[in-house]
Amino acid sequence: MLEISWQDFEKVELRVGTIVSAEEFPEARKPAYKLTIDFGDKIGIKKSSAQVTDLYKCEDLVGKQIAAVVNFPPKQIGPFISECLVTGFVQEDASVVLAVPDKPANNGSRLASGISMSDEKLRSHIHASSVVVNQNLSADLDAQLYTGTRHGGSRPTAR
Repeated sequence: MLEISWQDFEKVELRVGTIVSAEEFPEARKPAYKLTIDFGDKIGIKKSSAQVTDLYKCEDLVGKQIAAVVNFPPKQIGPFISECLVTGFVQEDASVVLAVPDKPANNGSRLASGISMSDEKLRSHIHASSVVVNQNLSADLDAQLYTGTRHGGSRPTAR
C-alpha cells in the first residue's frame, strides 16, 4: 500500500452530493451509468460516470446521497466528460458498493476526516494548546537548568 502524507490527503475534496439523474451509458467500455450530482450552491452540479451497474438500477440511484472527489480535473470517458469521482468499495466479485453517508447530510459537506471542530476552532485550540505546552516546557527547562539536572550536572553555585 502506498503511504501518503496528511498534507496530500488534505488536498482531496471529498464531498457529499445527491444524485439528481442517472442514465445508461452504452458507449462506455465497461457497464456504467452517467450520473448528474448536486453538490450544493458553492460547488454546483457535476457529472460523473460510475461503474455501479451490478448492484444499482438507475431509478434506485436518483435521490441517493454519495461521497465523491470534486477537485480532480475533468476526465474524458468516451463521448462523456466526468467532472468528479464517485467513491465506492470494490467487492471480491468486482461489484462496487457506493460510499454513502448513513444519515442525510447537506450537499457539498466535506468529509471531516475524524475532526469534529471547524477549522477556525481547531486552529484556535491548537494555538492555545501549543502556548500552554511551550510555557510548560520553558518552565521545566528553566527549572532543570537552575537545579543542574538538565545534563546530569550538579546544582549551580551562587557567586
